[in-house]
Amino acid sequence: RPDGLVFIVEREGEGAMPADSSQVEIMYTGRFYDGVEFDRTDSPVTFAVADLTPGFSIGLTMMRPGGRYRLAIPSSLAYGPQGIPGAIPGNAALDFTVDLIRIIK
Repeated sequence: RPDGLVFIVEREGEGAMPADSSQVEIMYTGRFYDGVEFDRTDSPVTFAVADLTPGFSIGLTMMRPGGRYRLAIPSSLAYGPQGIPGAIPGNAALDFTVDLIRIIK
């Protein structure tokens, strides 16, 4: 993609894709590009697609329920130069493995 987001299908899902206005139930693992894990869900979590970083939101709208996808998100679509103090350094590119469990109607 021209914006730098890399989208890899590890397991294709089925059905409709979520919209920006959707709420989704997902599980994920977040890593820095060096492979160090910075976040992980141990059970499903619910998010509004529009409330996530731009790269994560764009990726979710390209997914189908039941699928597992990998999102390589450049800093410009993640937390940018400011990062999250104490958690994610500025200008960090992020790598998420995401399972889209379901779209909440």
